[in-house]
Amino acid sequence: MGREPDVKLGKTAAGPEFSALAQASILIVDDEPGMRNFLVRTLAPRCKLVDEAADTDQASRKLDSNRYDVVILDNIMPGNEGIEECP
Repeated sequence: MGREPDVKLGKTAAGPEFSALAQASILIVDDEPGMRNFLVRTLAPRCKLVDEAADTDQASRKLDSNRYDVVILDNIMPGNEGIEECP
């Protein structure tokens, strides 16, 4: 009767809405290993590149040497807050 949904549990979505994401380079900056791991496992199958940093110093070094389309930044981390690192 109705159209079957594009996204099903246990399958990777592969529709036109994900084509831009498939070309994206993403940097995940979070001091919590569990959150970084979750985001990497979720995004890696859908993106060109997913990189991670455990703190703002590591993120700054990666940003100096790589180009990212998206940065997912934990705003509250020990030391510098994430937003304080942004120029």
